Amino acid sequence: MVAPAARRLIAIVCAALVVLAVVGALVYSFQPTGNGCGSGWAAARKPIPSPLLTEEEKQLIARDRLQPYEFGLAKQLPIEECRRAGSRRLISAGLGALVVLIPAGAILAFLYWPRREDLVDEYEVVGAPDEPDGPNSVPPKRTDWAGR
Repeated sequence: MVAPAARRLIAIVCAALVVLAVVGALVYSFQPTGNGCGSGWAAARKPIPSPLLTEEEKQLIARDRLQPYEFGLAKQLPIEECRRAGSRRLISAGLGALVVLIPAGAILAFLYWPRREDLVDEYEVVGAPDEPDGPNSVPPKRTDWAGR
């Protein structure tokens, strides 16, 4: 069907595309997301601040008559935005790599999937069990299953 030299060339091109897709996805995911959040990996893994309020924050809430719940949400909002931006960057990097990896894998599977005529019959390799001197031959028993 496909000549071995052409099959080898197509496999090399597909392997190069796979490497480029993975490296491209990694490079894209390590680029900064903006808003001072850092790279996609750092932004997605940014820790959420502690919900416990410090003494200064308690005094600020009492002085400005703020709601503690709303203050905690306001404290957490920039971190959540960074985490969302990092997650979006990682997801888009993965989807971009999949756009290349799935067709390359399908081409490689098409080229190297064994055809029916290439498969070897198991009896040709191991020997038929009814051959008298085959590797799977069993000596005949003189009794039946009940031992009579």
